[in-house]
Amino acid sequence: MKLDDAFNELQNCQDDIPIFRKLISTVSSHNSDADGNVKECRMILTYIIEIISSNSELGNERVLLAYHAFYALLSTQCDLRCLEDTVMHFQKLDSHDLYFLEKREDHNALQSLFKYWLEPTIEMYRNILPFLWELCGDLQGYFFRSHLQRAAAKLRIELPETHEIDRYINDKDEIVRLNAFAVPCYRAVDLIDVGNEMDPFFQIKHFLWLNANASTIFMREGIMKYFRILCSNILKVISIKAADVQSISEFMEWLHEYFLDCFEIGSSYQRKIFALNLYRILLSFTNGNSHESCAHHRECLRYIMAIDKHLKTTNSWKFTDKESLFLLLRLVLDSALDIRQLATALILEYFEKDVLSATEKRVRNVL
Repeated sequence: MKLDDAFNELQNCQDDIPIFRKLISTVSSHNSDADGNVKECRMILTYIIEIISSNSELGNERVLLAYHAFYALLSTQCDLRCLEDTVMHFQKLDSHDLYFLEKREDHNALQSLFKYWLEPTIEMYRNILPFLWELCGDLQGYFFRSHLQRAAAKLRIELPETHEIDRYINDKDEIVRLNAFAVPCYRAVDLIDVGNEMDPFFQIKHFLWLNANASTIFMREGIMKYFRILCSNILKVISIKAADVQSISEFMEWLHEYFLDCFEIGSSYQRKIFALNLYRILLSFTNGNSHESCAHHRECLRYIMAIDKHLKTTNSWKFTDKESLFLLLRLVLDSALDIRQLATALILEYFEKDVLSATEKRVRNVL
């Protein structure tokens, strides 16, 4: 299928799914029919972008095929300049430009745009990120910028001008707050600076405190994902820069108090299960049972060594001490089954048998 024929069919058809399939098949087989000039390619890419950005059903077949066709064409036809031209053309569209989407708060459509187009595109063409950042410079809302800032943090790309993450932390939209949390989690290595008087973990603490009662699956899973990244980055910093352990030790002590507060009698179900899941993630970095053939075996051992050498020796690792065990034992008696099961699993897997003295064990048995 030639590109000019494909574009004409897309313009005049009622069902474009078969055309996307033909395009993907033609490009994947390196058929000479896929050859075309940049202009033809750009028109098809722009057509696909409109579909991706305006579709609120994130996983339907049309969007997935459009996404696949976009990258099939992009990999064979376009350079960075062409991609920038496509983005510029897309932004000028009357019905689907970025300003229009944000004005209407059509966040399902924007989220689709990011999931299926922007994020993979930025990973392929890192230089496009500053360009996109400039495009959204006049937007009033934070939704679009928060996504770009998270992508920049993930890929360790410096933006020419950043906006304070503090603005996003209290946003009414969960995805914006989650993006705000992701940024310092990805950038933990850069934020931890022994010569900086500011608390490098202030934004993370603030976010965790405000969202301890997160009830949606989207929010909980997102927080757990970025919390794991945060823990991994923190332990990497410790193993490389032992001098920076002070701010990390203080954060670990705060985190321990945070967990204890969430486990207290009277805490809501959401607060308890949320903290238990984060607790499990943190303790998982002490798991030395990974087999030597495991791809992450060396990394696991490095994490354990960092915890033993820099946190336990400074008494900053209190997550498996007596006080923590007592609170988890209390959760074993909780009315919610999943809380009881998770608390029990953590005790059995991560706590030493001799944490309690013989006398304390007898007292617990009596109680």
